[in-house]
Amino acid sequence: MPAADHIATGSPPSSYAIADLIDQKPGSLGRVAALTFNRAIWIGIGLYLGGIRGQKLKQAAFIASATLTTVIAAGFIRKGKTQ
Repeated sequence: MPAADHIATGSPPSSYAIADLIDQKPGSLGRVAALTFNRAIWIGIGLYLGGIRGQKLKQAAFIASATLTTVIAAGFIRKGKTQ
């Protein structure tokens, strides 16, 4: 069963990109990377407003965004194995 079958209506684009990556669709790795980077920017803004600066800001934003991408992917993989 394709991973995209587990996506709820109205889910963010990153959910579809990650599902496509799991299903090995062409171009999906680039979409996941771009969306992870975009999410890191928004996380970084929040961290900046919270007082984090410099290299720590970049590292924390990327790690947080990559962690979210990994958690979403793990959820799709887990659901696929239980179906």
